[in-house]
Amino acid sequence: MPLAVSVFFFIWVANWLEVIPTNHLLPAPTADVNLTYALGLFTVVVVHVVSIRQKGVLRWAVDIAKGHEPGMAPIWIFEELTRPFTLALRLFGNMFAGGIMLSIIALLPIYVFWLPEILWKLFDLFVGVLQAVIFALLIILYLGFQLDEE
Repeated sequence: MPLAVSVFFFIWVANWLEVIPTNHLLPAPTADVNLTYALGLFTVVVVHVVSIRQKGVLRWAVDIAKGHEPGMAPIWIFEELTRPFTLALRLFGNMFAGGIMLSIIALLPIYVFWLPEILWKLFDLFVGVLQAVIFALLIILYLGFQLDEE
């Protein structure tokens, strides 16, 4: 839980930095793919490290082998290798799109600029919290799958 809560607040604050009125000079840090890749990779590594620390290396390996059919091992390995990328690209895509929309809205004439920008920033605040919740929820799910005691 501490990992999920810490990452939630980090992503939440990072997403909301874009809404600070700076003439779009301060984009959301999560709109940079490098940060989201680092978060995704960090999350997957920590999930496996926590699982190994709790179960031990041997039991962790046995649980992984036992939990999958013999022919499904390549699919499981592919899933584990792509998990950081899916986490990263989900967060990056949503936050980058929000920044692009704010840039497009800024091109509107000044007499109609204020209403779409206010509405989009409110929506962007909602999306920022939602993306933080989804990322934290996925961390909890991944930990639950790894630490499942069946």
